[in-house]
Amino acid sequence: MTYRYTFDVVKWNASKKVKCPKCGKTLKRSRTFEQTINPFNKNARGEVKSAHEILAELHVRADEWRKQPETCRDCQL
Repeated sequence: MTYRYTFDVVKWNASKKVKCPKCGKTLKRSRTFEQTINPFNKNARGEVKSAHEILAELHVRADEWRKQPETCRDCQL
């Protein structure tokens, strides 16, 4: 017998505009950060993370991602 569980997903869409460090071309990038609310996703106290805790973590991850430089596809080759 197989059981299937569906957990609620918390998502945060982030975007950034940066200049390519090599050619100076303006780039626009977007990314979706997500986590699920499930019994295995726990905080430091050992409790299941709430949607607010997960959203706060996603904001931090998005801010770190925004700080990273991006290179355009032409300069990557």
